[in-house]
Amino acid sequence: MSWLHIMPLRRRSFQAQKTIMVEGSVKVLGGSMTSPIEFVKHWEDIAVAEFQQDSSVLVLTVSGIAIEIKLSHDFLHQHVLMQLQDNETLFCFNVKFSPKLFINPYTRKQRIPCRETRYPKFGLLTSFCVQFKNESPIASRLLWYLRFVDFTIVHAHLKISDQLQEMDLKINNFDIAYAWRSLCCQGYKLIDQLSTRVVNEIIQENCRYSDVFTTMAETVAGKPFFHFKEEMQGAIKLTERVEFTNKVPQNYTMVRRAVLTPSRLILLSKEPVYYNRILRQYNADYFIRIVYRDEDFDKVCGLKSSRPHLMLEDMKQHFVNGFTIHDRHYDFLGCSNSQLREHSFWFFSSYDGITAEFIRQSSGDLSKERCVASYVSRFGLCFSSSWNTLSIEEHQEVRFEKDVTRNGYCFTDGIGKISKSLAGKVAKSMGLNTVPSAFQIRFGGCKGVIAIDPSLGEDREILVIRESMKKFDSNSRSLEVLQKSRPGTLSFSSNIFFRN
Repeated sequence: MSWLHIMPLRRRSFQAQKTIMVEGSVKVLGGSMTSPIEFVKHWEDIAVAEFQQDSSVLVLTVSGIAIEIKLSHDFLHQHVLMQLQDNETLFCFNVKFSPKLFINPYTRKQRIPCRETRYPKFGLLTSFCVQFKNESPIASRLLWYLRFVDFTIVHAHLKISDQLQEMDLKINNFDIAYAWRSLCCQGYKLIDQLSTRVVNEIIQENCRYSDVFTTMAETVAGKPFFHFKEEMQGAIKLTERVEFTNKVPQNYTMVRRAVLTPSRLILLSKEPVYYNRILRQYNADYFIRIVYRDEDFDKVCGLKSSRPHLMLEDMKQHFVNGFTIHDRHYDFLGCSNSQLREHSFWFFSSYDGITAEFIRQSSGDLSKERCVASYVSRFGLCFSSSWNTLSIEEHQEVRFEKDVTRNGYCFTDGIGKISKSLAGKVAKSMGLNTVPSAFQIRFGGCKGVIAIDPSLGEDREILVIRESMKKFDSNSRSLEVLQKSRPGTLSFSSNIFFRN
């Protein structure tokens, strides 16, 4: 269970080669490391290896699909295992996230999700073994380059075994099942250790499964391999020391989150989320926030990834068909404009007859919107993070006035008014000592800014909404505040010269 690390006497200079080295009939194994010397094989094929030294990339082309392994510390773990056999040299790479896949191995511009390949579980592979012939020029050049970029080359006799039958943990509670699936998102480096004995030990443990699985998922995420039982015992001790409470900051609630990539759906633990109108009206436990990211968790865009239509088509299936976690099926609900820019979306699981379509219908009358972009923008007003201040009652007047226009210009676009008395009530409900002069609000299907107008009267409670502020009809009477005006910081420049 040990590695041999040969320390160089001195660091040698490295002369870069501009040529691209190619070799065919290279065996590639995909699987996981369950210990420093044990490799569990899940996938095997013959590839064409191409070492592009200028871009620090090893490209493995299998059946017309290029697998890109970046030789960088952001992509690979520090230790690269090397095994010298009679006629072959084996390199074992432990990856931090799934390699990117391309259709065209020469240009590598058209990405492809792993669900469109012959091995749809490609995203669960956490280690890759590449076997070169001993006289291979790529093997020698690759060894020198890995040392040059400060990877640690270790030598060991690797035991390669075939995968066993996957064990599944039968759980009835949704919170525990969600935490367990979140732990299994770590890939085969965890799943391959689930023997019948390990599963029985988990069931017999007297612990808070949800907290333990969540803690364990965070601790093993950055490790290329680990011992399951030791990690679980450590997670149990950590959860016993740390007090898990349900206390969240004021006007926040806990919501589950997940990351959708071209290779897999990664479930994450709950995080505090600022309230919005939808979360206040319905049970937040049935919502989940999905963020779409690339394999390295960067945003996907057309500039970084040419022709990403295959990835977007795969992403579309989650929006059309939804996805299932344990006994809950999640459907796409909506998003705000700012969330759309961040590729973040809300999904909802039905309960007590409340569905995603019911929420959209109950939020307001959007039947007049025929443009998809406009519909998303209008419905997204309900997802704006806001502070629910007060409900406008019947004795409080709401006026709808026309905008002030002159010479074809609108001087009150999105700007309404509020009386001083009503503004004082809004400030009091927010716990403010002073009354701000303006608020950014959401009121039903209206959005914009309201400013205090003394001419409305000192004692009257009046809210004035301009026509430009109204986006759609809604029955909601809650006055929600997104931001308030506040003093700005001024600075004095010493470069200013005064003249008499």
